[in-house]
Amino acid sequence: MSKRLVVSGWSALRRCWHVKTLLPRFSTNMRKGYGELPSEAEHSRWVKQREQLSEDRLDIEGHPVMQRWETPYMGKLAEVATRNGGRVVEVGFGMAISATAVQSYPIEEHIILEANSDVFKRLEEFAKAATSKVTPLGPDLWQNSIKHIADRSVDGILYDTYPLNKEEQHTHQFDFLREARRILKPGGIMTYCNLTSLGVLRHEYNSWEELFEATQKPHLLAAGYHEDELLVEAFPVEPTADCEYYSHNTAMVPIIRKRSSSPSGACGAIGGHGGHRAFSSSAGLRGLSWQGRRSFGSEAREVHVAQHKVGPQGHGRKLNAWTQWGELKECVVGVADNACFPPVQPAMIPEINDPVLRNVLGEWPRGRKSQRCIDAANQELDNLVNVLEGEGVKTLRPEVMDWSQPLRTPLFAVENQYVACCVRDTVITVGKTAIEAAMSRRDRYFEILAVRQILRDLWREDPEMLWKAAPKPSMADDMYDLSWWDWTDEERYEHMHKYRYCINNEEPIFDAADITRCGKDIFVQPSMTCNYAGIEWLRRELAPQGIRVHSAHFPYDLAPSHIDCTFVILGPHLVLTNPERPIADRDAEFWKENGWQFVDCGQPDNPERPAFSQSSKWLSMNIFVIGPGKVIVEEQEKGLQNLLKHQCGFTTVIPIPFRNVFEYGGSLHCSTWDTRREDDMVDLFPKQRNDDPALFKQHA
Repeated sequence: MSKRLVVSGWSALRRCWHVKTLLPRFSTNMRKGYGELPSEAEHSRWVKQREQLSEDRLDIEGHPVMQRWETPYMGKLAEVATRNGGRVVEVGFGMAISATAVQSYPIEEHIILEANSDVFKRLEEFAKAATSKVTPLGPDLWQNSIKHIADRSVDGILYDTYPLNKEEQHTHQFDFLREARRILKPGGIMTYCNLTSLGVLRHEYNSWEELFEATQKPHLLAAGYHEDELLVEAFPVEPTADCEYYSHNTAMVPIIRKRSSSPSGACGAIGGHGGHRAFSSSAGLRGLSWQGRRSFGSEAREVHVAQHKVGPQGHGRKLNAWTQWGELKECVVGVADNACFPPVQPAMIPEINDPVLRNVLGEWPRGRKSQRCIDAANQELDNLVNVLEGEGVKTLRPEVMDWSQPLRTPLFAVENQYVACCVRDTVITVGKTAIEAAMSRRDRYFEILAVRQILRDLWREDPEMLWKAAPKPSMADDMYDLSWWDWTDEERYEHMHKYRYCINNEEPIFDAADITRCGKDIFVQPSMTCNYAGIEWLRRELAPQGIRVHSAHFPYDLAPSHIDCTFVILGPHLVLTNPERPIADRDAEFWKENGWQFVDCGQPDNPERPAFSQSSKWLSMNIFVIGPGKVIVEEQEKGLQNLLKHQCGFTTVIPIPFRNVFEYGGSLHCSTWDTRREDDMVDLFPKQRNDDPALFKQHA
């Protein structure tokens, strides 16, 4: 801790504004460039001031407005402002450094506000040659030009202007940000630059985080922003030795993302799933004790959840889903907001798929995923929502949560949580019952909270709905078989018919995505995320409702998790099967004697996986059947689309882009939880068997 006096709120800001008390710390150049702003000068004079422009700098009224060394930093601000694409507003054209960077990203329109007449002439020439459409507004003060921009109409904002008088040298950006909130769409993103202020204030604080908390956040909160909308990063810079206004080797990058106001839209304010986890030998981890592998957060903080709000009355809303193919009427679609890398833990030792990137990073990343990665996934998830709603399906979205918070219980700790993208894993509808899963991964312990309000609303509105939560697992070390990670491939083949994985049978464990529905019968895969105790719990709980629970075994899957990339039910008596992971002979016999036909899926058209995905190439099979003869498929999987049309009887095959969601361990089926289908408790297995209790006793 520094010895400076910590003063909260407006008092701290006022203290920092007394520039005369700070100036003796700085060089003559710094004082010249920053301390000679006129006092209480009129804004309007700036419009007519002549510019002095060279290759390396822009001066107006004798002040250094911008210099060429800022180029990388301006590029970073442009990257932030363009993360949503669409319409981007830039305030201050200057030397066209940031404007050129903005134009390098795929956007629809670039609206640039500029006050100075000389600079505005260059802006008009820039607009003529720009790649994306440029709309110049000016020459006029932003206070006037911004009135021409409609409410909630822009996707990104970059603010970078020079203070026009001494009174606002630290605060002029906040006046703009207050007005900018009006024009920014829900989920929109903005950033700002005030190097002339930050260059002075930085000397007073130990870190950018401290500076932001004391001198920026109070203004932003007063302007109507919320704490969960605010982030700050540091970016390396190299100012020239003679720079009059900046002398640090890093610069602050504020990232402000406006909350989404629509529960069924993109959650802009703030997976492990999808079938088989591609297994590798983890040779770099062999020989280490488990204590040497785990990395836990040091302190547990309160998990932030957006305030629960009672949903609107649904007028006869019902929970109902007996099959995988009934006409879909309502479902939940996940979100990637605030996603984090899964921490190393007994249930998961992740690996980087890309060998080049693995060599560069050296170890598995920690903390938050990049915002660009999150935004790319959210764009595809939002598009899925649009497709579903176009097909008459009502869509719901999880609540926004901060998954970067560490988690500690009396028996375990993790440094961060994960994401609410693969909602299929956390909860399943079986008939008229919603079942919360007993998941195996520590970082997903509270993931159910993201959809808990949806469950509350359904339970309140549907008097026939049953709501069950499996026993919350302890996730203590003795719940896992830590030796499993050190097995050689030969040992895995030796044990593949024993169905032993990294979890044992001490407690019921299952992810909801280990389950598939066929009316009166459901099938559950023993895997890395589901044990026989979990299958037995489901059997006992559902038996009183007349539902029959069976296990389904896939012995050639050496590291299985979730059934929906291995054995995909397309309709009555029809299953899409994985040619590399066939169902066990005895299980296949049971299906076929009840009249079911198996169709092998072809090899994926694009087997490449994102570098940090822990799923296999068979996410290609993770399709979403939304009604009889109607299915959604990832757009690159042309062979599978043809198979579904010409061999499986689908009349409507809807291809949509979804590969950016693969980063989170899932695809189309993984990212959805069907809450209502028009179907019934059909009996498609008149010839029964029931050996699961014996299997549970054998493995227990």
